Amino acid sequence: MSTHNQVVFANLSDDVLGQLEHACDVAVNGDIESVAAMACLEVPRFVAGLRVLLEEHVPDANGYCQRCTAGRWWRRTHVPCRVYLEYRLASGAHDRDPVRSPRHRARDVRESRA
Repeated sequence: MSTHNQVVFANLSDDVLGQLEHACDVAVNGDIESVAAMACLEVPRFVAGLRVLLEEHVPDANGYCQRCTAGRWWRRTHVPCRVYLEYRLASGAHDRDPVRSPRHRARDVRESRA
């Protein structure tokens, strides 16, 4: 990846993760008016973004994820692929530990895999 692409990705990533962090902070620590205002504005955006992402990971006629099938036949992924599974695990983790931000939980998951 070129240096320019890395800078663009870093800025985009920081922006998206910052939005998620802010929404989580408001939802957990905000007063009822702030939570309601944030929910009305941000929840439809989050749902639309997640829907676009998940719609890319649907099965083909053979039951393989259309997005994750790039590469050799032995590397193909049956559905549900990792994207669905990791979303489900992450959303379930929120139910157990709502105070931990998505960014911290993602870091914890990456560190546990290492």
